[in-house]
Amino acid sequence: MKTSRQKSPLIISACVFALAVMTAPIAVSASKGAVKPGSACSKVGILQRSGNTSLKCIKSGKKLVWHVVKTAKSIKPKPSISSSKAAVPSATPSVAALPSQSAYDITVAASQWNYDFTYFVDGSKSARHSAPGDSLVLYIPENKIVHFTLTSADTTHGFWIPGLSIDSSLDPGVTGRLDFTPSKLGTFSGRCNVSCGRGHAGMAFTVKVVTEENFLRYLFGLR
Repeated sequence: MKTSRQKSPLIISACVFALAVMTAPIAVSASKGAVKPGSACSKVGILQRSGNTSLKCIKSGKKLVWHVVKTAKSIKPKPSISSSKAAVPSATPSVAALPSQSAYDITVAASQWNYDFTYFVDGSKSARHSAPGDSLVLYIPENKIVHFTLTSADTTHGFWIPGLSIDSSLDPGVTGRLDFTPSKLGTFSGRCNVSCGRGHAGMAFTVKVVTEENFLRYLFGLR
């Protein structure tokens, strides 16, 4: 029993020494001054701050080295657009650019062997001609009064749209009048139904009855 009591302090001392050896790398790392990225470190996972840089001990190949810890970059707020700057115009024409009307004036001018449509917005101040390549398409707004002015440059032609029950003539030297209110949306065929010469058979056009909004969008793009 006496021998056992004498050995106990030695055993305790050995344990304390072993514990000190195990914790020594951490204590040393924390107490060291500035370290450089890539220099040797003692234990994976420990952290060290060098100036404004944070480093972490990682395993690179067979070595333990200090590695700079990457921090998330702060996101700079986007500069606000000044309200004083003009807004970028939308790709879609603004209906507000043209006024809504209770009635619209459209001139139909016939000649051998063609039709020409001219639209008037806000009275006779703004005459807009059919779009190039779309000259034989007549647009009219649904549920709006359309005042047609009918003229002919040479001989008598017909203004016939059977799907809308329109049948009128365009006479040279005479300004004809026709009021019409389309009540249904759709696409309808129109043509000359009066023999007017050798090109009479090909004298045809298309009528598109659209909403007033789409009608104004169409007029917005005309000149």
